[in-house]
Amino acid sequence: MTIPKLLRLYRDFYSQATTPSGFSIIDFDGETLISVQQFYADVLKAATYWRVKSGSQQKRQHIAIIGENSYTYLIHYFGIICSNNIVVPLNQNLGSADLAMLMDALDIDYCLYEDSYSDALVSINKAIMQVPLEMPALSDISDAATAHTEPREQDVILLLLSSGTSGTSKAVQITNANLCAFPESIGCTPDKGPYKVLQTLPLYHISGIIPLLEDMMRGHIVTLASAKTFLSDIKTTTFTKLNIVPAMADLLIRKQQTSTAVARALSSVKTILCLGAPLSPTLAQTLQKLHIQPLVYYGMTETTGTVSYLGCYKPGASGQIAPFCSVRIKDGEVLIKGITITPGYYNNPDQTRQLIDTDGWLHSGDLGYVDKDRYLHIQGRKKNVIILSNGENVSPEEWEQKLQAHPAITESRVYSKDNSIIAELYCPALQKYNETENSIQGFVTQLNKTVPLSHRIQQVIFTSTPLPRNALGKIIRLQE
Repeated sequence: MTIPKLLRLYRDFYSQATTPSGFSIIDFDGETLISVQQFYADVLKAATYWRVKSGSQQKRQHIAIIGENSYTYLIHYFGIICSNNIVVPLNQNLGSADLAMLMDALDIDYCLYEDSYSDALVSINKAIMQVPLEMPALSDISDAATAHTEPREQDVILLLLSSGTSGTSKAVQITNANLCAFPESIGCTPDKGPYKVLQTLPLYHISGIIPLLEDMMRGHIVTLASAKTFLSDIKTTTFTKLNIVPAMADLLIRKQQTSTAVARALSSVKTILCLGAPLSPTLAQTLQKLHIQPLVYYGMTETTGTVSYLGCYKPGASGQIAPFCSVRIKDGEVLIKGITITPGYYNNPDQTRQLIDTDGWLHSGDLGYVDKDRYLHIQGRKKNVIILSNGENVSPEEWEQKLQAHPAITESRVYSKDNSIIAELYCPALQKYNETENSIQGFVTQLNKTVPLSHRIQQVIFTSTPLPRNALGKIIRLQE
């Protein structure tokens, strides 16, 4: 399967559907529904635009996009792929020096940018053509105009930067076969309703594009939103599903206690898909008390997202393993094989060899296990494991899960320093729960009694500000 074929399948099926599907644009004048037919026509226009613009080149062009989530962004995203070029979505919040360095490393030919980020492009190579992000102004075209330019299943169509907690990223190559595997496995299976989805997960990350493709194949009406405007967007209309990071879900829970508008907006939500960072059991339980079904998937950029997603929510698990993936556990590490596995890192064969062994198994770096019901449980990152002086291992993620079972502990980070285990806690709601720093210290003391002496937390640090996170909401790890 290729993206052009998948989009035609989407158009052909939902153009005939009895319930509306497509994309919703919200502005000051209200809400506009863009039909599936119009969406597909707009993608064809963008494909023609980029085919004409890059047509004289001998190689497939690398086209970067810098901007917030928007309908126009998405049209160009798919249009670039359908024009047989390679789309490179970049984090718009990076500084100009980082963007310039990335564009050189990724051999960018064109940079498509939103006006508000034009200042960030002052340092980039002058040979890179800069193009404002706006809808292509082309007349309607037919399917035949794109038929001869379609990429093949094995062609790389997308470069995505991997997200991590250490601040380092690598460019992951994604092929048509990689990106289409999950939505193709779903097929066109419309949900009743359909759902109205608020999609805030960034399109420059795998956790943005994969749930979007899923929602399209399920016939949902999708509103593409920015994390910056998410709190105001959620109040504008009724949503039944939210695609957000856990930190946003936690913010909504806190805001709905003081904001009537947020509480009213949450009352219509049936499902919240939390990606980008672990969903704590406490937050999941809070959502369930509000009659909101939490969903969590497990995947990496290198696995094109979804490795496990099936089944109802199960505390501590990330869903059942997808039919297009094989998973095995070796020395506690999760190994993955299947059609969604990247062909490798761009211009980085050494790290590709470290990632994928000679038998085709991807070494995720995550510790976990598969239970009897085929639910995948992730227990932390192999590289984050604290190795004590006696040779024993402590998982900081397991400690953090225990700590965040306390409702007053909003964020936690456990790390080792000078052979001592330290817990850094952010507790903005102490008063609400009639707690103090001393009582939280007592809670930690009780937890310490449940683990061996060498595994205990020796120091608790309370911070008055949220812990630093990367662009997807993952808390940035401290390395000893």
